[in-house]
Amino acid sequence: MVFISHDTRDERIAEELSILVRRATSDKAQVFRSSDRTGREGIDLVRPWFPFILQKIDEASVMICLLTTPSIDRPCSRLLRQGLDA
Repeated sequence: MVFISHDTRDERIAEELSILVRRATSDKAQVFRSSDRTGREGIDLVRPWFPFILQKIDEASVMICLLTTPSIDRPCSRLLRQGLDA
């Protein structure tokens, strides 16, 4: 499974990236992105969201972190940058 990590403000970019991944794999790759509103790739609203996201991260064989100008100063992005600098 491909986990696309993104800021909610980048929902449209994440959606396009998801389409690209599915096309590149002939729709064989399962993609998860929390902002999906179709129910195919997102969070099941009847579940607590944080444990569900952690579960999806554990299930992922690939993680794509979408970092954009609006998202770069978010706490999660700062932690990621610190990890990359280590």
